[in-house]
Amino acid sequence: ALLVNVGSYHDPPYLQGLSHFLEHMLFLGTEAFPIENAYDSFLSQHGGDDNAYTDMEHTLYHYCIPQDTHSKHVWKALEMFSSFFKCPLLKGEMADRELKAVESEFELNKNNDDARLSQLMSFTCGMDGDAPIMGRDWKGNKTDGGASSCNSNGSSSSEKPFHPFAKFPWGNMNSLKIEPEAKGIDVMK
Repeated sequence: ALLVNVGSYHDPPYLQGLSHFLEHMLFLGTEAFPIENAYDSFLSQHGGDDNAYTDMEHTLYHYCIPQDTHSKHVWKALEMFSSFFKCPLLKGEMADRELKAVESEFELNKNNDDARLSQLMSFTCGMDGDAPIMGRDWKGNKTDGGASSCNSNGSSSSEKPFHPFAKFPWGNMNSLKIEPEAKGIDVMK
C-alpha cells in the first residue's frame, strides 16, 4: 500500500474533487506499462486485486497478490504499482471516461445517509455562507465556486473563516468539467 499525504482538503477551490479524479486516472497506464488495465489484468491473472480511496487528508492506494515460489509476480506487481507515481500517462482521451466514472459514483451515493451527512457538514462548514461547493452558496444561489473568494495566501477575501471540510470531496461533472471550462480552466493541465 501507499498512503499519499494529499486528499480532498488539498483540492483547489476551483477544482473540487481533483484528488479523487486523479486517484482514478492513475490506474489507466504509465510510461513503463502503457496498456490500459495492464495492472489490473496482471493482478487478476495471479490471484491479486487492488483498490484506492481518497479521504480528506490522504489518498490510499493498495494491492495484494499471493506470493509465488520465486516472488516473481510480487516484484512485477510492485514495479507496475510504483510506476503509477513515477510516470503516469494521464491521457486526455481517458479523462472523459473517468470523469463519467466519478460522476457515476457521485450520483450513486449522493442520497446515501452518510453522503448526505457529509454534504450537510460541508455546506455548514463554509462559515461565511459562501461555501464553494458545486457553484452554489448555502442558499442555493450561483457563485463562482470559490475561485474569487480566496486571495493569494488562501485566506478568504472577506476575512471570514473557512474550514477545508466545506469543500466538495467527490467531485462530479459540474465541479471538474463544466464550471472549470466556463472559467477557462483545463483540468488536464
